[in-house]
Amino acid sequence: MEQDAARPTGSQAFSAHKPSPRRKVLHERISIASWLSAEGDIIHMSPIRMSKLESAIRIVLEFNEAFNRHDVAGMMKLMSDDCIFENTNPAPDGTVYVGREAVTHFWQEFFRDSPHAHIEIEEAFGLGLGCVMRWRYKWVDAAGKEGHVRGVDIFKVKDGLISEKLSYVKG
Repeated sequence: MEQDAARPTGSQAFSAHKPSPRRKVLHERISIASWLSAEGDIIHMSPIRMSKLESAIRIVLEFNEAFNRHDVAGMMKLMSDDCIFENTNPAPDGTVYVGREAVTHFWQEFFRDSPHAHIEIEEAFGLGLGCVMRWRYKWVDAAGKEGHVRGVDIFKVKDGLISEKLSYVKG
């Protein structure tokens, strides 16, 4: 375990330096209760703390890989027992599925009905124990016509597992 006792914590790390608007925004986005040291406009974070921030995005990327393989078991091993999935359909609010059994059943039916489903990640970034992923979902309908929609997923990760996946689409 790291010893950070001598370093200022939280906003104290910024109060020791003249705050810039860029540093303040970045500090608010990093929402972790650990020390940050600042030199100029560069924020330094220990590798251990950085790996904690990156872990959520790694889990989400692994989840997306399983999605594109249509591997429901692989997806669900990355979700908590009490997971929440908020689907985009039906508009405007979607359907909420709660718990491993309900979410597993949804994905099984989804891939049965959409055997060509594929997600292309346009952008993904982690925020502490959360992750936001902007994507393009592509499919082929029963008549063989290709389609797509763009959207965003907001993930929460708890204890190394996805506990919440909220999905939103454009239009």
